[in-house]
Amino acid sequence: MAHNDPTFLIVDPVGDAGALAILRGWREHSGVRFDWRDATDLSAEDMTAEAYRAEIDRRIGQASAVAMLVGPTFKALRGGLRPQVEAALRSGLPIIAMNLNGNRKHDLPRLPKMLHDRCVLHVSFEQRIVQHALDQWPGEFQQASEEVRAKGPRCYEPPVYRHFYLLQA
Repeated sequence: MAHNDPTFLIVDPVGDAGALAILRGWREHSGVRFDWRDATDLSAEDMTAEAYRAEIDRRIGQASAVAMLVGPTFKALRGGLRPQVEAALRSGLPIIAMNLNGNRKHDLPRLPKMLHDRCVLHVSFEQRIVQHALDQWPGEFQQASEEVRAKGPRCYEPPVYRHFYLLQA
């Protein structure tokens, strides 16, 4: 199943500018079906906190999933990242954490505490696995019971990465 619905992307536009450029390249030149909306055009400093949160809530409300770029500065949740993560958690939407350091699992040193025990899918920042996560995780998350979601973070096992030639056999 292809994921063609909009995804809200949480990204530090300063700290993760390089990864954001790669994502744009994937979308424009590699056929990745990743229709995302973000808040890079908003400034949390130029709006009241209430107006900023309301706009983030509105944008997330138009999405069917949330993806976040987890880079070296993500844990600090600087700028407007904290209200975006809080809104994502409130929304109940499936969340995909894309680890920019190549980590394929729950990367505690780069995550704020509010995400430590949440049912978030953690993947490496590689085109094929990101596309697979976008295609599969929203449906898997929606079908998961509250009991299953309460078990916390998720990641794909090596056979899934092997399927996409991202691991040696």
